[in-house]
Amino acid sequence: MVVEIDEALILPHFREYLDSKETYQFFVGTAGSGKSHFIVQRALVMAMREERFRLIFARKTHESIKDSQFQLFKDYIRAWGLESIFKVKEQGMDIHCVNGNMLLSSGLDNEEKIKSIADPTHVWIEEMLGDKKSAAITRDDFNQLDIRLRGKKGERLQTWGTYNPVNEKSWIKEDFHTDIME
Repeated sequence: MVVEIDEALILPHFREYLDSKETYQFFVGTAGSGKSHFIVQRALVMAMREERFRLIFARKTHESIKDSQFQLFKDYIRAWGLESIFKVKEQGMDIHCVNGNMLLSSGLDNEEKIKSIADPTHVWIEEMLGDKKSAAITRDDFNQLDIRLRGKKGERLQTWGTYNPVNEKSWIKEDFHTDIME
């Protein structure tokens, strides 16, 4: 599928990461910094351009996805005039591209649903540190998503994480301190 997206539509301070190939990519910023908007923009572009792209977009609970990640995807599909390219499925909060690529929601509160997603190529974990201890993504949550990434030979598999900056120590800083993009 050949789709032209004007680069000016991509948030300027994130453009350099549009084609980034690192396996683990974390975007840190305060509320309103645009990190989630960029990930949605990037995912839509990749869903249209990549031969095979199957994204799991996740938060701690499936319920918390509806008004955040899922709504952002719907907003950009509408704003960019892509309604004929993407079919939005309200039930299940999944999005399918006409070329067969998929954007699939999953809360980390249902490990069985994560296991049933066939061969994801990308994962986006939103609010990895959460605003409360109960909403934070644990190392075990992260690992459950990470082991689900399965691709065909030569495919680029990636995990994207977004969260607000914190001063205290976290497992993310301990495990990935060199990959944090602020």
